[in-house]
Amino acid sequence: MRLLHCFALASCTDALAPTTSTTRRKLHLSLADAKSCTDAPTTSTTRRRLLLSTATLAPTSALAADTPAESVRKAASNIPGLGPPDVLFPAAAFKGRWKVQRTVAARTGAVSLLASSPEAESYETRFLDYGDGEHVVIDRAFEAESRARAGAYGPGFEAAKARWEPSNPNVCTLESATGALLELKVTKRSFESPGPGGFGSSEYSRVAVAQGGVAAVPQILARRLQTRYRFDDNASMIEALEIQNVYDPQATGFADLNGAQPVATVKSRLTLSR
Repeated sequence: MRLLHCFALASCTDALAPTTSTTRRKLHLSLADAKSCTDAPTTSTTRRRLLLSTATLAPTSALAADTPAESVRKAASNIPGLGPPDVLFPAAAFKGRWKVQRTVAARTGAVSLLASSPEAESYETRFLDYGDGEHVVIDRAFEAESRARAGAYGPGFEAAKARWEPSNPNVCTLESATGALLELKVTKRSFESPGPGGFGSSEYSRVAVAQGGVAAVPQILARRLQTRYRFDDNASMIEALEIQNVYDPQATGFADLNGAQPVATVKSRLTLSR
């Protein structure tokens, strides 16, 4: 099973475009507005520069193989404020509730909250209707609480409650009984259009952990999560490979993780069954 490659660069933003057509409109509008701050002589010149700069954001090989709509979507995912609002899964294969078995295959680097998950986890996840009749999204609050009970975030968060809204899918917050907080905030994502039997996704996140108390100083980490799924339509089992890279933002910053060395890497195998 090949792993997902060629992902979009992360940048801190909360607004991500919901559809390809909306992305195209926002792309034209945002750069048309920027025209007033430049010395561009004509609207047509600005438009030509926009289209040229957009085209250069996507790899040449991908543009050669993708449809125009797919090329625009991938280009938009590189621009702050644009990109898909959430990872969209095909409803025919993913909709509903699943039992997940997660097994760590390899672990390297320093121990941290995100890199110290158990060698094996058993928890549940579920996928909610996206609203277009074709796709579903992960219920991130349900999964976060289920993983917390399985020990994914340490003993202090085993009984934590999650806050997350499908309308604002980029932020999921866990709060423990003692007031400790764990916030996962997606800053950039990209995913492939699901093909026959599988697809891949990539998400960059800012992770903040603060113990209870007014004077608590949060620990800040950066994370990149790459996942590749393999499935059959209407099948009762889905398999996935996951690579989690954890970064120290004091060394790398959040603006550019391209080429940065992670302080920890965890590779896991996932099996979803009914």
